[in-house]
Amino acid sequence: MNKMPEDFFNYLLNLSNEELYEVIFSVWNNSELYTNLYAEYHPLGFIKIELTPIIDRSSVSLHIWTKNVVTPIHNHHFDLKSKVIVGEIYDKLFQLKEDELGEYRQVCVGYNDVKRTRLLEVMNDNKFSIDNYFSRKIMEGDLYKIKKNILHNAFTHDFAMTLVYRYNIAEHKSYTVSKNFSSLSIRENYLRQNEVLNIMQKYKDNICI
Repeated sequence: MNKMPEDFFNYLLNLSNEELYEVIFSVWNNSELYTNLYAEYHPLGFIKIELTPIIDRSSVSLHIWTKNVVTPIHNHHFDLKSKVIVGEIYDKLFQLKEDELGEYRQVCVGYNDVKRTRLLEVMNDNKFSIDNYFSRKIMEGDLYKIKKNILHNAFTHDFAMTLVYRYNIAEHKSYTVSKNFSSLSIRENYLRQNEVLNIMQKYKDNICI
């Protein structure tokens, strides 16, 4: 797997689900490869399994979505290209508007590198309303993009799996929007190698269909 993330992503796009499963399983079953990667129960609600480390401000990962996952409304500090491998993803795009009567606040997502925690803090005293200006249903096999700083949320009704290529990763922080929010610290919930392999085994029948 001596490929740059974009090349590796494009290679994976052309594999069958069975072949993709074997590649992912082999990556996490190889001690020389998985030690440079991480996997976690992501705070947005899905399981994230890295397939490459960040190289040249880009990376590839697999996201596993269980039933009825609904992410908070958030943006990204990177551009994103993704393919739905299994199932369907629903995606809504939002516009944020300053509004003295608005119910929402901007919440910055940062990191504490010492304790590996996500730090969520209200960015300012401004209040906002949000407008859902575009919605889409992304079907199995579809490839879609989300530009950095676009405010959106995604949700599923059933099991889904997406292959994700992040690129142009910036150093600045991303943010979410929330009602009635106070500062919060979230401990990162990392997965060990055996846990990743067990998860892949658990969902093998969902993937290799």
